[in-house]
Amino acid sequence: MAGFFLDDHNSRSFLSLSVNAVVERSNVLSTALDVARQITLNSPDSVQSTKEGLMLAQKHHFEEAVRTHSLSLVSKRLYNGENVKASGLIF
Repeated sequence: MAGFFLDDHNSRSFLSLSVNAVVERSNVLSTALDVARQITLNSPDSVQSTKEGLMLAQKHHFEEAVRTHSLSLVSKRLYNGENVKASGLIF
């Protein structure tokens, strides 16, 4: 996704921010599908809220992104929804 190859010099800081796994070219698709399957096991509200938070973080300063996200309808739906209430019963 970065559009360039990573070498030892720039990989350490870059990998810590955006790479989940480094795999052989032949395993890229199967690994991506495994990650996608893991994501689908999460609460749909949680996935949508996380996505919104990440998108806000790309556009805004940290504090503004957190404030905007915490007051959003997606966040309110997540924390007031049945998924969160049900997970409280499990733990």
